[in-house]
Amino acid sequence: MDANTFWSSLEKPDGDSGCWIWTKSKTPQGYGRVYYPPKGNVYTHRLAYELVKGPISEGLHVCHACDNRLCVRPEHLWLGTLADNTRDMFQKKRHRPRVKYSEDTVNQAFVLRALGHTLSYISGLLGMSIGHTGRILNGGMESGRVSSVKKGTAFRPQGESHYLAKVANTDAVRMRELYTQGVSQAQIAREFRVRPLTVHRIVHYQTYTALSLLHPIFSQIINWQDVVFNWS
Repeated sequence: MDANTFWSSLEKPDGDSGCWIWTKSKTPQGYGRVYYPPKGNVYTHRLAYELVKGPISEGLHVCHACDNRLCVRPEHLWLGTLADNTRDMFQKKRHRPRVKYSEDTVNQAFVLRALGHTLSYISGLLGMSIGHTGRILNGGMESGRVSSVKKGTAFRPQGESHYLAKVANTDAVRMRELYTQGVSQAQIAREFRVRPLTVHRIVHYQTYTALSLLHPIFSQIINWQDVVFNWS
């Protein structure tokens, strides 16, 4: 594509201030993209800027004053650093707000999972995505907001409370009892219909390492001595 073809591939509204919209291929993020020799594949707004205003210095971004990603009108484009572009985004409130969940919602997710419900059921009931539900149950979200959790600073579910758990806490306890009584790991695996590796990790305390370390909310609604360890 040459410059003439490029400029003829735009939708220009009547008037002197409207956006010039790129009408051909675009990226999944909504920016125009074109093959322009010898540059190769380039963003259309960057190409438009260079064709009219000249080269773009290394490290600079071509930003949209109009906030229209498909606009290539040179008067709507300005150069700025990544920090400038980010600042402009926040000032115009174009960023995605951080997803937040109340502490009650997070606690309900833990309780529902402990009662055996699936991620799909929990997420649908609480109005959360499956991905967020899984991250919460695996300690990847702090209560109330999406964030990266530093090791040791947030509750991380143990045993059957972990959203990937395959074995109930009571079964894990029973596996260890059988193993101490001399039953082989292969026999235990057959009895509980799990892989021998799963049994190996449980009886050697590589998994289910802290069955008593349960989320504090559980103690408010469930007698875990009866439900988890079946003391009766």
